[in-house]
This record gives sequence, C-alpha cells and structure tokens, in this order.
Amino acid sequence: MNSTIHKVYFATILVAYPLDQEFTYSFKADQMIKVGSIVQVPFRNKDYIGVVRSIQDKANFDVKKIKPIKKISNYLLNKKILKFLDWIASYNLIFKGMVLKMIIQLFFLMACQALGKQKYTLS
Repeated sequence: MNSTIHKVYFATILVAYPLDQEFTYSFKADQMIKVGSIVQVPFRNKDYIGVVRSIQDKANFDVKKIKPIKKISNYLLNKKILKFLDWIASYNLIFKGMVLKMIIQLFFLMACQALGKQKYTLS
C-alpha cells in the first residue's frame, strides 16, 4: 500500500467572509489541491467558499482541531489574480475575504454566460 495516499497535508485558506485572516484546513494527498484551488470549507457552523493560499506538510498547532476541506472545485485562481486580490484589498482598505467573494461571483457569472444559462444563483 502506498503511504503517500494516506498522508495528510494542510492548506491555508482565505474564506469568502469579511476577514483578512487565513485559516488552516486538512486534506489528503490524493485530493489534488494546488495553490489557487477554489474549495468549500466549514466555517462558523456553515460552509463557505475559499481559495487555497499555501500548502504545508506540517501544522504548527494541534492537528485534532483542524477541520478537513469538504469539496474541491475544478476551477483555479492563478497567482496574478491572487496578487490582484491582495492589491485591491490593500488599496481600498477592505477585507481580502470580501474581495475574494466579488472575484468568485464574477467568475461564476462569466461561466454561466459562457454556458448560455439565463438564471444565475450563487449562495
């Protein structure tokens, strides 16, 4: 049996919520998560969309308290978009999580228009 499949990694995630702070979540090696991956994570008794900002193979605190990533999207935000996200938040003095929410909604609307869908829903 291959031990790398069962290895647990840790991702620092910016949640689409009015905060600048990033949070650590766990995932298994076979989940194919990269920096910029759009994911769904549990946060404050709800599920929220977030983006992976960094990946580590060790956590600096109690691993038992770290929650796993729930879902992984096929979509990826590239490094230029993540850098732009940071710049917008800094320049406008708003939370990075709110800028992320705007960016994700924009990408969702563009994808729906490209597919020819008339109604747009994003919770």
